[in-house]
Amino acid sequence: MNDLDVSLIQYLRPFCYVAETLSIRRAAAILCLTPSAVSQQIQKLEEELGMPLFERRSGHPLKLLPAGQFLYSRIPALGNTLYSLRCELKNFQLEQQILRVGVLALLQSLLMRSMAALSDGFPSLNFSLHVAGGSMLCHNILSGELDCALVFRENLLPTLEEIPLFDSPLMLVAHRSLVEPLGPSPSFERLFSLPMVYVAGASPIAELDAYAGIPLTGTVRLRVATPPAALEAVRLRMGAAIMCRHALPDDMTDLQAFSLDEFTPRRHVVLAVSSRHPPEGEKKLFLNALCSRWRTMNDVPAR
Repeated sequence: MNDLDVSLIQYLRPFCYVAETLSIRRAAAILCLTPSAVSQQIQKLEEELGMPLFERRSGHPLKLLPAGQFLYSRIPALGNTLYSLRCELKNFQLEQQILRVGVLALLQSLLMRSMAALSDGFPSLNFSLHVAGGSMLCHNILSGELDCALVFRENLLPTLEEIPLFDSPLMLVAHRSLVEPLGPSPSFERLFSLPMVYVAGASPIAELDAYAGIPLTGTVRLRVATPPAALEAVRLRMGAAIMCRHALPDDMTDLQAFSLDEFTPRRHVVLAVSSRHPPEGEKKLFLNALCSRWRTMNDVPAR
């Protein structure tokens, strides 16, 4: 590893807190450091990268520049990678089993909440979480790199076995400020006239299936790669988006969701496993507990 890599890892923690608070002083208080120390770390990170990350104007709060926004958006993925690495290294000492689970990005939050709720009952089991597209996850199961994966049924490869879990209803989600002018109970005709955000994915055909049979009349303003990016665009009032119920955030105070069950079927979520090397022992028991939890998930909010 070269010096640049080490410096990046060293300075990402203070950068993350400054990006969240947009304040050197508040970030320093969280980190129990002096403001000057935090400021120096941010400056060193910018020097390593060769570009500024924050806009600094006297008398104004800090503002993330596009490069800073891009770096900050990559922090969760890096955190997942480091967490998985730490879990795997820990097992060399504790000789624990590692359950290697793959998951689609839009189902990641659901999986992590479920795993956290059940993990205390399996103290000798550790976890390695991998986020990728459905096709890649399925290939990783076949190659033995993963024990299982949470994917949509259309992602499955013919040689994999599926354990049906639940159906995720499709929802139209929009910022409340865009919905309010349409009236207290807007018709679908009016909702479909809103500008739209198109959610692209690893499997474009599967993603387009979400729009099949829906008479959209609004223009597509923006195409984004992931549901989190689509939600950010919705929060910025750039348009409405169509996505699975389980991709919606827990905090919906500024958003409003509408069920689309009458227009299109739900997305079928399954647990993909391989018959060549199925999970055994405590891994199997844990997955059985997860499956029991997921099969009760029919929490569709009322329109």
